[in-house]
Amino acid sequence: MTDVTWIIIGFVIMLGGIYVGVIRPWIASKLDPEQLQMLRQFSRIAVSAAEQIIELTTGKDKKAYAMDLVKQLLAKYKLTFDEDVVSATIEEQVYEMNKEKKNENSEG
Repeated sequence: MTDVTWIIIGFVIMLGGIYVGVIRPWIASKLDPEQLQMLRQFSRIAVSAAEQIIELTTGKDKKAYAMDLVKQLLAKYKLTFDEDVVSATIEEQVYEMNKEKKNENSEG
């Protein structure tokens, strides 16, 4: 059996590079700064809420829940965004929250 640890680490590093190099600039180019900040806040709220719900056991379920919640918040403030932008912003928040958790675990 081969050790796949290095393959997984390489894959995670590659995803981080794609996020920083492609996804984040793409999101920023689509929105004005105030709208982008609101969308990021809504996405962070939605991701945090999805993490707290025990019934949502898969990442796919959590993302669907977060997408629905962000769409509700956007509708409340009469904002519309492309679904791909909302999805990418949710992924951004998941990445940031995982990075924060990793930093907390390594410090404590």
